[in-house]
Amino acid sequence: MEYSNVQEVQAWTRGFGKWRNNLLFHFYFPENLHYFKENIRLNKNTEDIVWQFKGTTGHGISLGEAPSQIPCINFFACDDNFNRALGKSHRGECLESYQNFVVLDRKRLEKLDVENLEEIVDVETSIPFQTILREDFHKYDHWKGRGALLEFRQTQVVRLVMESQRKTDIPADCILAIGTAKFPKYFREKVDVHNAENNRSIKLFHLEG
Repeated sequence: MEYSNVQEVQAWTRGFGKWRNNLLFHFYFPENLHYFKENIRLNKNTEDIVWQFKGTTGHGISLGEAPSQIPCINFFACDDNFNRALGKSHRGECLESYQNFVVLDRKRLEKLDVENLEEIVDVETSIPFQTILREDFHKYDHWKGRGALLEFRQTQVVRLVMESQRKTDIPADCILAIGTAKFPKYFREKVDVHNAENNRSIKLFHLEG
């Protein structure tokens, strides 16, 4: 099965031109889909649109030591490899892993003082084995070990490094797009109100097969 509007997502990202690298995609794999659904429900009972993330540990390399305990959230930068990988992912065996996503504006995120967000890291695959410190393990990946990322293993990974594992609210002004199979009416109406009041558009993608 191939989703008919993956091309719409690809065209939308291309519309940003050279600025598209500032788009940060976070996918919700099936085992984490409850976090996505919680965010949709959260916006039923809040005045402003927010999206909550919770950092997890164990990201990056380990080099035979204990994995990193620094909480992070993984994103893909919309680089030159991203659109090609997106198209392949929706024709592959794990297309359900890429059906639900949220897209953040990196530049806006960097300008805002988001509570619990410590830094934004461009993950590297060239590892300085002789000098690297354990507290920097989360900044590096073995790209050949990115098995779970399938076609996206060549895409630039960006990590939001958090101060703690508590939930962190990302404001609506940092949210560029959300994709899923179906949005409840209350969520669509809230997005419309947000657009009218703040002149900021949150693009909704309906990925139905």
